Amino acid sequence: MIDISDPVRAQATMKEQAQEAIKSCKYTQGFDDPDAPADYKVSKNTDKSYFNHQEDDYDDDTTDFDMTYQTPNGRGEGFADGYPDPRCSVGSQLNDLKMYKAANKDTIEIIEDKLYFLSSDDVPIIDETAFYFETANLPELKYEPYNHDFGPLKLSQMHRYCLELVRLLQDPDYNQNKIYHYCSTGSEDQANSVCLIGCFMIVILGKSADEAWHCLQPYHKVLKPYCDSLDVSSTYPLSIYDILCGLQRAISLGWYDYRTFDVHEYEYYEKVENGDLNWIIPNKIVALMGPSGKRLDKQGNPSYTPEDYQDIFRNMNVGHIVRLNKAVYQKERFTKLGFKFTDLYFKDGSTPSREIVHKFIEIVESSKKAIAVHCKAGLGRTGTLIGCYSMKNYGFTASEFIGWARLVRPGSVLGPQQHFLEEIEDELKPPPVENNKLITMGSMDYSPKYSNKKNLEMSPLERQRSVYGDKAQANRLISAKKSRKIET
Repeated sequence: MIDISDPVRAQATMKEQAQEAIKSCKYTQGFDDPDAPADYKVSKNTDKSYFNHQEDDYDDDTTDFDMTYQTPNGRGEGFADGYPDPRCSVGSQLNDLKMYKAANKDTIEIIEDKLYFLSSDDVPIIDETAFYFETANLPELKYEPYNHDFGPLKLSQMHRYCLELVRLLQDPDYNQNKIYHYCSTGSEDQANSVCLIGCFMIVILGKSADEAWHCLQPYHKVLKPYCDSLDVSSTYPLSIYDILCGLQRAISLGWYDYRTFDVHEYEYYEKVENGDLNWIIPNKIVALMGPSGKRLDKQGNPSYTPEDYQDIFRNMNVGHIVRLNKAVYQKERFTKLGFKFTDLYFKDGSTPSREIVHKFIEIVESSKKAIAVHCKAGLGRTGTLIGCYSMKNYGFTASEFIGWARLVRPGSVLGPQQHFLEEIEDELKPPPVENNKLITMGSMDYSPKYSNKKNLEMSPLERQRSVYGDKAQANRLISAKKSRKIET
């Protein structure tokens, strides 16, 4: 606990805690993890960073490294063994790298005298004491949109960013340098960059969401809010603060720990060709795209059938499948394999009845094994019911859950379903905890300082869809997901 009555001592203590956090951080399954299981089909080039491109994609005089860094002498320096310095730029020539001016009013100090965040359109003065990096043009930190959505970056990307930044802070070559994460202003990149550094403060430095958000206060009024993944205008702005609160609560519940998170497993199973699964609540509820009745879809692409999920579910200790969409396969294909099965159908794009909500919660609460939940795309209806269970049993607010769900499974909870979670939040809210405080994280006990209750109205279209649904919604989302996987 930090004594905040003495600001000078508090600042010194926070600096010591930050330094200790960085010093003790391990590269568990980081960019160049040599222990990555071969069956996850990830890069096996363990001599270089995980963030690599094929060498033949670039000219001989370009570099292919981790983040976009600018070294103190302005040039990349190769290692003695011929491999490139992992501090330099991904696929760009450092001589041509644009750097930007650090206006004092735009600079945020994250770790005293060491780590800073800067969003500015001015051009900086390069000197030997400053070291800048940006993430805007990194393919590995690029969000894959469904429609107008642009973030937040998914959990594995956030995880890799945090560990790579720790790597940089621990690098003895930069002991004397002040490190700047730079991004431009008024852009989607600005929102994603602010979100990343905020997550870093929570994950690595142990700050609370309130502490991290307060630190980022200069940007509160200029950040672009996140939106859902539909092809119509969103009426539910999701803030970075919502993301940070969702991440903090998940960490406090043990749902994410950078020291044990299996990033390779996450990246393997999230792919359509490997089943499109994500643990929303680890070891309790896994979300997935609806299994197909046939091995090939209408376009001739391979699809996962119930039989294809058999071994995956057994390895995940799944004992019960809950289907929310119209049947495209016979449930007996699961039950004859020994799984329990329940249908809780409601229309694509709509919101569930209270009966369905409470039935789903009852199923999860009574199950001794994990639950696999799917609708057609595994995003809207699936995320909505998991959100209801999470609000009742773990104290999430609606916006906190949506923030966490979109980190772990981008595209989750859509249109009127966002408003539905807000509306049902008070009904499902667990009894208040002592002193009305959330679970303690970071350096201070705290009560919520920033309200993330939306109290917004659905648009007429959303209100209509909440009742009658949108029968083509899932098909559009699946098509977008499959097409982007093919492109990558």
